[in-house]
Amino acid sequence: MTIAPAGAIHPLDRFVVNAGESHVYGFELEGKYAVNHNWDLSAGVGYSKTEFDDFENNGVDYSGEEFQFARNWTGNVASTWRFANGWFLNGNVSYASEGATLLNTPNTETDAYALVNMKVGYEQDNWGAYLYANNLFDREYRTERFREDSTYGNAVYGDPRALGVVGTLSW
Repeated sequence: MTIAPAGAIHPLDRFVVNAGESHVYGFELEGKYAVNHNWDLSAGVGYSKTEFDDFENNGVDYSGEEFQFARNWTGNVASTWRFANGWFLNGNVSYASEGATLLNTPNTETDAYALVNMKVGYEQDNWGAYLYANNLFDREYRTERFREDSTYGNAVYGDPRALGVVGTLSW
């Protein structure tokens, strides 16, 4: 468990300690459907519940708190269209709900967010070439937040838009 020490000199000061007892439970469901020979759809959803059962550190009792930055819900939806000549187009949307607060620090939830990714490519028997865009709309979202007034100095932000080219070769 990573926690910010009480009275930390810097909001990014953290240390790792072991929690006494905790539990996590949840589920994941995933499915894929071939609409026809060229078109595939897939989707998934996940849920997790986390809690410290027995966790005290430096006189502070964290029992009953959720794990830091744990997200209860995640999900995704994707679609791929394959053309007869080897070209394909793929798009997907992924979602993550708000994350749990920094322990004993109110108003430090991480952001809920949805990201859109696209990929276009060409594939043959043992090679492929692809253009991709991750976080297509350049969504700004926090994956960690250390104070209520989080700015770039005291939060960790997710990856910005990334554009790229990938080639594969198999033998």
